[in-house]
Amino acid sequence: MNRPATPPAAARHTSRIRRSVLAGVVLLIAEVAMGCLEDGFSVAAVTLAALLSAPLWLALPGLQRGTRRTYAWTSLALAFYLVLALMETVANPSTRRWAALGLFVTLTVFVLVIAYLRLSRPRLQEAPTK
Repeated sequence: MNRPATPPAAARHTSRIRRSVLAGVVLLIAEVAMGCLEDGFSVAAVTLAALLSAPLWLALPGLQRGTRRTYAWTSLALAFYLVLALMETVANPSTRRWAALGLFVTLTVFVLVIAYLRLSRPRLQEAPTK
């Protein structure tokens, strides 16, 4: 008996998770930009915001398409944002509010990315029994 690769319930969940990941990544991009531009606009601040958010911008098309490979490398790229948020939370009291928000968003997106990868993995089909 051949079962479908993904059950309908799992397909609904992966669609919701994918939309949540997209929203979380956009929120993380906005949070990184706001954290960099908190002291005002300057060429250095805008450049820093663009460089810090570049991996997230590069991931958006693949995340929108639901490409598992993009989700996999995004989970690794989120480690950088996690370290950045932890470092700013501990070392820089003036940006603690932005860093705490970034930490929360990064952890949430990471959990959602892992959930998407687990739910969307290809299932092995059962061998026919004799």
